Amino acid sequence: MVTIDNTESRRCELAQTLDDAVRSKVLKRMDALRLRGRMQFAAGQLYGLVAQRCLAIVTQHAYGAESSNVSDAAVKALVRFRDMLMDGNPRVISSRSSMCWQLFTDASHEPQASTPFAGVGAVLVDGIGRNKLRFFSEELSEDLLKWINVGRRKTIIFECDFFAFLCAFGDLERSVVSLQCRFTH
Repeated sequence: MVTIDNTESRRCELAQTLDDAVRSKVLKRMDALRLRGRMQFAAGQLYGLVAQRCLAIVTQHAYGAESSNVSDAAVKALVRFRDMLMDGNPRVISSRSSMCWQLFTDASHEPQASTPFAGVGAVLVDGIGRNKLRFFSEELSEDLLKWINVGRRKTIIFECDFFAFLCAFGDLERSVVSLQCRFTH
């Protein structure tokens, strides 16, 4: 088994820089770009799409902000990244399973509809791509759409796609024969 993680000193140093930016709510363009580079390196070790979203917000601040003042969205992204950095588990690569599966997820979002609509789905396929082992496709409830703040964002594809992954992964962990997602919060 191999674990991939950032060193303790790198995590602490980066966490301190993130804390300083959150506390001061000021981040000059060059500092934002330097911070983004350090965050990108750390994120490459662990986090995937959630870290990419945080990095995108820092990049947007660096190139799009007219002042050095940090927006509330950027503060939230910095705090989320810091929490992942300090509390996240290392990525583990293990040879315990010789089985390879592929999970394909998809999401849809129609914000222009009279009632906003979003759906999620996934297909689990064996490693050679011949056998579809499980699948699901569900419409997300209006309550769930409100809960994930559909009205405040242009699109929620990332959240829906990630939700499909969570539903599918939860099913695999429980070894349930058919996937049943309960869309509650």
